[in-house]
Amino acid sequence: MMRPSRDGKATKCDRSDDMFAIPDELTMVALGLAAVDAWWLIRLRRRLEGTVLLHTWYWGVWLLVVATLAVFAGRWWELSPSVRDSLKWLLLSAGFCPFVARLGAKRPQHRAWHWIVLSFWVIAGLPAWQSIAAGRAFRVGLLWDGLLVLLLLMQTADCLATRVWAAPWFLSAGQLLLHPDPRWWKALPDSPALVVMAFLLGSIGLLALLRGWQPLPRTALGWTRVWRDFRDRMGVLWSLRLLQRFEQDSRQDETRVLLRWDGFVEADASGFRFLEALPEETERLMRNLLRRFVDHSWIEAELAATSATAGKVTS
Repeated sequence: MMRPSRDGKATKCDRSDDMFAIPDELTMVALGLAAVDAWWLIRLRRRLEGTVLLHTWYWGVWLLVVATLAVFAGRWWELSPSVRDSLKWLLLSAGFCPFVARLGAKRPQHRAWHWIVLSFWVIAGLPAWQSIAAGRAFRVGLLWDGLLVLLLLMQTADCLATRVWAAPWFLSAGQLLLHPDPRWWKALPDSPALVVMAFLLGSIGLLALLRGWQPLPRTALGWTRVWRDFRDRMGVLWSLRLLQRFEQDSRQDETRVLLRWDGFVEADASGFRFLEALPEETERLMRNLLRRFVDHSWIEAELAATSATAGKVTS
């Protein structure tokens, strides 16, 4: 076969030089991972019904499609090293799209936020677009690596202190394996197995997300259950923002209920017994804050799933 040309375009080349020209055995592994991920995403969708995170789920599906196409690109086309590295960077950048989508998951801007996510991916993939358009070798500057590290830290920190804390660690590890020219690991092997390994790490992250969003144990009841489910789904940034708003608004209402990271407690209580029911004015406040993120039916379903006491805490 012909060797890759200097213009960086896809040409006839030795398939052993192509990162995405994975052997048949690894092809079957990647195909199996894609099928399992698709099934997990279908199951995950049921747990996001009635929330704005359904729009984030769409970007998870999109990421799976992009990852699958990128893995199998080498079997459909013979790619030069520059195009191969550009595809790896675009796939790495696409891995951030679900996280960026969650950053804008708030009504009423959650629908228009899709354009922000798409714009982010186009801009984050600028080094790849420039390499493909100019037909030159792919290079990543220090500024882009700094942006990569910042996004990795943000997406990991946004799940800390939640039940899905492990998911972004696996996803981030897979993204780092896709880096075309890592400054931190010059001896990173350039082999087809590395792409499949990144795919596997992403799949493990999806599994960790699915398991972390399983129904809460019976120890979490009533409105404390609602808050913990919201916290684990929306992440640290939105949870802290809602907690701050609750504190500000509850001061005006002179309520005796406080919202902590793990649930609602009485302001004058000596211990930390989490409340199952809330005073009427506090419940109204919480519903108003949550309506930007979830439907009324989602709240009612969460409350109905518990054995919370029927009475309200008197003010």
